[in-house]
This record gives sequence, C-alpha cells and structure tokens, in this order.
Amino acid sequence: MIGISAGILLIPLIITVIVYVICRAIKKPKLPGTLFWCDITFIIYCFIAVGLLFFPVEIYYDSYYSEIIINLVPFKDVWNIINGSLSRQAVTHIIAYLAGNLLIFVPLAFYLRFRYEKDSRRRFVLLVVLSASAEILQLLIVLLTRNTARIIDITDLILNLGGSLFAWYVFGIFKESHKRKNELREKTEKQ
Repeated sequence: MIGISAGILLIPLIITVIVYVICRAIKKPKLPGTLFWCDITFIIYCFIAVGLLFFPVEIYYDSYYSEIIINLVPFKDVWNIINGSLSRQAVTHIIAYLAGNLLIFVPLAFYLRFRYEKDSRRRFVLLVVLSASAEILQLLIVLLTRNTARIIDITDLILNLGGSLFAWYVFGIFKESHKRKNELREKTEKQ
C-alpha cells in the first residue's frame, strides 16, 4: 500500500499563489485590492477543499480488494448513529458530518456570486456540477486506487448541493439588498 496525504498539496498551492501574484502584477489593468484578495482566498480554498474531499489517498497494489460501499439511502448513517447511541461523541460526529458537508461548497457559491456578476445562470450550473461531481470523483478514486476506506454516500451529495444552493440564494439576496442600498445612498447624495 502507498499512502498520499493532503500535505502533498502545499507546494502546488504556494507555487499557484506566487504565479497568480506575478501574473496579476504584470497584467494591465490592475485588479482592485478586494478582488485580488478574493481571488487569492479562493485559490487557497480550492486547495483546502481538494485536500478535505479527496485525501488521504491510499493506493492498494496487492490483490486485496474488498467491496465498495455505496449508500443510496439518504441520511442512513445519521439515523444509524441516532438509533445506536446518542453519546457525546456520536452527537459531535453527526454535527461535524452535517456541517462539513453543508459548508464545503459555501465559499464556491460566494466566490461565483461575488466575483462574477454577469452570466449568473452559467455560474449557477457550474456550482451545481462542481458540488455534484465531488462524490463522483470520490467514487472514481475508490475504483482506481482500490481504497475501500471511503464510503460513497447520497447524503453527502444532498448536503453538498443543499449547502451550495442555499449559499447561492442567500448571497444573491444579500448582493441585491446591498445594491439597492447603494443606489438609494447615491440618490440621496445627488439631492
């Protein structure tokens, strides 16, 4: 077995940030500071999300290959934990599991809403596709590496999509109210 941890992403992250900073310094016109830092933060988020979603990867090269677990019953694991025991550790596990899957794509929704104003339908479709593809990519990793430590779960897909769509709409409402507030302020300043 060969193990690959998320730490392997640190060097590509540093290189990516440096290359981005250099490219932004050379390119004209310059980005406003807010957008520049928004981009840097998003790059870091992408590497963290990849590390959380896909690592560690253990590659099994021997003949051992057990059954892949695919759960197609929504919230089955949560109900099993609730029915089994409600110890403090179980409750903590459920909260971390639900919150983690709900929040993992919230920064992506925020970035797409904040950074790109035009063509919001395409950005919305991109958000849905990326949210859904995380579980599919995890399945591919399981199949390619023979790593059966991961469970492919429909609950993850539901929570990933639910969190990203909720964030998309909340940030859209926030952006609209902020836009109206600025327009109102501009009208009062002109008078």
